[in-house]
Order: sequence, then C-alpha cells, then structure tokens
Amino acid sequence: MQYRTGIYYTDVVDLPTLQAVYDAQQQAYGQPFAVELEPLQNFYDAEDYHQDYLAKNPFGYCHISFDSLSEIKTEQGDKLAAEVQDDDDFCSRSPGRR
Repeated sequence: MQYRTGIYYTDVVDLPTLQAVYDAQQQAYGQPFAVELEPLQNFYDAEDYHQDYLAKNPFGYCHISFDSLSEIKTEQGDKLAAEVQDDDDFCSRSPGRR
C-alpha cells in the first residue's frame, strides 16, 4: 500500500478556499508541492496501530501545529479551534473518529 499526501474535500464549495490557501503556501515555499488537492473518492481507516497514536505512544510526536486555527473566523473553524484546545489527543485522530 502506498500512502499519499493530499488535501481531499467532500464539498466543491470548499475548493476555492482550499485552492487559495494551497497556492499561497506553495508560493511562500517557493517550490511545487508534492501534495494532491482533489475531491475525496475513497477513504480507508488506517491500521489499528495508527488509531489513537498519541494515547498509545505518549512520547510520540505530532508534527501538526494548530496555532493558526484561532485565525479562522467561520463558525465551523471556531468550533474546531475550541475542540483542538480542549483535546490533547486531537492530533492522533480525525474528527468524528474514536
């Protein structure tokens, strides 16, 4: 199995925002990204040993910084930012999952 890095959306309404952020970040980086930006077609849960990773590996790492979530001004963003701040294990799972 090959893992891919990507941003996958389920609502085409989100595409303009995603594309604008993607383009701005790519320009700031100065090189083309090796990241797909496509509609979600298939989703498979990762293997069990990947679920709740930080709970199972308390000294594991989370490379994702959620500091910028406070800048999101949408109702959904405010809800997500609050959820992240209240959940130390957010990084090891997706919303709606375990």
